[in-house]
Amino acid sequence: MFDCREMPNPFWDESLRFFTGRDKPVADFFGRQPEKVGQFLGPVEILVRQSIDQYRKDGRDHLQVAFGCTGGQHRSVYFAERLAAT
Repeated sequence: MFDCREMPNPFWDESLRFFTGRDKPVADFFGRQPEKVGQFLGPVEILVRQSIDQYRKDGRDHLQVAFGCTGGQHRSVYFAERLAAT
């Protein structure tokens, strides 16, 4: 479980409030903050890849990765989608 609450919250931008992390306006919001996104997602990706490698070596076939935030609508969805796309 990775806690996304350290990231800026699109909820506080009223124009983004009713979108989700899958919507382009929210992706654009995070796209304007590449350094913050990279500082958060980079280490997450490294850890997940290391875990995948070790799970394969151990013969395991299931790894669960989760992201959490306050409302579960913007940040956690966005970062889960980003990680899944890598």
